[in-house]
Amino acid sequence: LHLHEPVSRAALRRLVAERHRALADAGLRCGGSVALCLAPSLAFIAHLLASWQIGAQASLPTVGTAVQLGAVTADTRSAWNPATWTWTAPVPGVYYCYGQAPTAAASTSQACAAGLTVTSGNYNGGATFTVWGAPQAAAAGAGQVNCPAVCRRLRLAAGDTLQLAAFQADSGSHAAIIQGGVWQPRLITVWQAG
Repeated sequence: LHLHEPVSRAALRRLVAERHRALADAGLRCGGSVALCLAPSLAFIAHLLASWQIGAQASLPTVGTAVQLGAVTADTRSAWNPATWTWTAPVPGVYYCYGQAPTAAASTSQACAAGLTVTSGNYNGGATFTVWGAPQAAAAGAGQVNCPAVCRRLRLAAGDTLQLAAFQADSGSHAAIIQGGVWQPRLITVWQAG
């Protein structure tokens, strides 16, 4: 296995065994299912293999839930559509894309992640998909905020679209995007090169 550097079979077995224990301790059993909100990485591979070892079904959510964004701070190309919360690339090039999706914590919060939902002929055969940032364990205390973020460089053609997406594992359906105060959902795109 080669990612940024070679990964030995022994190291991969060790990582998979660690993830297997963690997933089993979290309650994953044979016949169960788990949604892996991880960026393509060694962690994703280890979680996927561990869930298969357990006998569970693993899936990667292909499209995240769109985050409603508020007022535009700066939009020099009129690329933002506030009705659909969608940004459209005005010119082709490489874009630096950043998003954050703060959620209110609840006692049942478990994990959360932010993603960028991309529709582009350059990726995934043109089918819409979400590229996820690293998931984080969710704060579960009253008054606390979870603020997962995602950051990617994407090669986009003029007309390709981008939305901020979010995911929160919550056993009590209490997830709510915060729309005020210091914690604001943000989608930032900066053209870097043609």
